[in-house]
Amino acid sequence: MNRSFLPAMVALLLFSQILFAQVMPVGGWWLQNASKIPQPGAAIAQPGFSANGWYPAVVPGTVLTTLVHNNVYQEPLYGENNRPDRIPDSLCRTNWWYRTEITIPSSYKNKNCWLHFNGINYTAQVWVNGKYTGEIRGAFARGIFDITAAVKPGATAAIAVLVSPQPNPGVPHEHTIAQGMGRNGGITALDGPTFLCSMGWDWIPAIRDRNTGIWQSVYLDATGPVLVKDPLVTTDLPLPALNTADVKIAATVENITDQPQEGILKGAFGNVVFSKPVALPPHSSQRITFDPATLPQLKIKQPKLWWPNGYGPQNLYTLQLQFNIGGEISDEQQLDFGIREISYTTPASEDLTISVNGVKIFCKGGNWGMDEAMKRIPKERLETQIRMHQQAHYNIIRNWVGQSTSEDLYALCDKYGLMVWDEFFQPNPSDGPDPADVNLYLANVRRENAAFPQSSFYYPLVRPQ
Repeated sequence: MNRSFLPAMVALLLFSQILFAQVMPVGGWWLQNASKIPQPGAAIAQPGFSANGWYPAVVPGTVLTTLVHNNVYQEPLYGENNRPDRIPDSLCRTNWWYRTEITIPSSYKNKNCWLHFNGINYTAQVWVNGKYTGEIRGAFARGIFDITAAVKPGATAAIAVLVSPQPNPGVPHEHTIAQGMGRNGGITALDGPTFLCSMGWDWIPAIRDRNTGIWQSVYLDATGPVLVKDPLVTTDLPLPALNTADVKIAATVENITDQPQEGILKGAFGNVVFSKPVALPPHSSQRITFDPATLPQLKIKQPKLWWPNGYGPQNLYTLQLQFNIGGEISDEQQLDFGIREISYTTPASEDLTISVNGVKIFCKGGNWGMDEAMKRIPKERLETQIRMHQQAHYNIIRNWVGQSTSEDLYALCDKYGLMVWDEFFQPNPSDGPDPADVNLYLANVRRENAAFPQSSFYYPLVRPQ
């Protein structure tokens, strides 16, 4: 074995062992119509609160997913089951309680405990063990809450979430031969970061709950006093040459304590390792950059490049970052990335031309409206769909109005060589108005861009005036 690979191999093994030891999915959820629950969130989020009469909830999923799973309503994507006399449109005008009880891992002792929501539509208020924790606004925002003071490692914790639907669900047009297709979208666009097509479009009928609910995963993890956030990898090739690549890595480190902290930010991918000492004042953060101009190991020789489907292999590297204080890991992040260079123009031409690694790409792709009408899209199903795109010799997917935004989507597109033309949650002017709350809209835009910076290029956010 080449001994030069040993440090990176040992580092990656250590990273993966600790990474998976600290993360715990949160399951066992129950759901009920909030109008049937008189108690406040502080009471519902108490261990031992009786959930008699509640429905076992499907999480990730929507309210309607759970109600169909519990045979309250029949499958809406079959026959005439989605008509408003069979599934009432009032589902999207009702608040809903979710709750669960979990045991906090004993391994979280002397650490900071974090509760993560990867996506709730449309707004949510969160309680843990009777304490109000915070809120989430917009379907594409992530909720990350420090619940250290509210929980005890080894003990039971109760979590309650009050989910509210979008404020402008609209009145759907019923698609019939007599009435025609009706207008697309409409007033729902006022709400901005949500599933705009769930009111109904020319390719989909109305979804009666408008996809309200905890539609993405929920999990716990534990950290020390310094966090590692928003890792970003950028790569540069000396085109037309492909025999070297500059890899630049950045991440934010944040001290969440009242005391100054000193440590080392370490990283590794392939057979490359690097590190930098960092000192952080109390309650401060720094953006740390690792640059090939000062770190020669980030000038990669004979890099394994990522190519779109049909143009070459989809080579990916796994970046591991961790912040180490006194020999102990405070926090870590993992990110898969491809070494590639994408450009969008051709000299002396006004035509949009997409090139990858200096090669012009003939873009062939599928136009995705939404991955599944009720967000029932486990990784296995999604992977089958993405693999079928690859087998059809496609190399790009248009993510129409940003209606499909799971982590799995971007990871699988990287795996199978599909670029993503990624749009944000704003339709054409003829299909609906601009968002009413611009700050909320932009907050979801920034969070979405920070979560998936590697895999996509984006449709312009601002319409010409």
